[in-house]
Amino acid sequence: ASCADRAAHPCIGHERADLVVAGCAILDAICRLWPVGALSVADRGVREGMLLSMMRADGLLATP
Repeated sequence: ASCADRAAHPCIGHERADLVVAGCAILDAICRLWPVGALSVADRGVREGMLLSMMRADGLLATP
């Protein structure tokens, strides 16, 4: 797909259209080095995960 096609995709957008191919290449290289049966994709960023962990550790959020 062209950069314009990637930019038109709602999950990629214009800001990331030029980066997604490089990101996929990096992910492919990692998966070749460390093969796994499944891959989980987070729908939130690292900061949100860190915040949730800190809130759980402080007892401010229940553990699922």
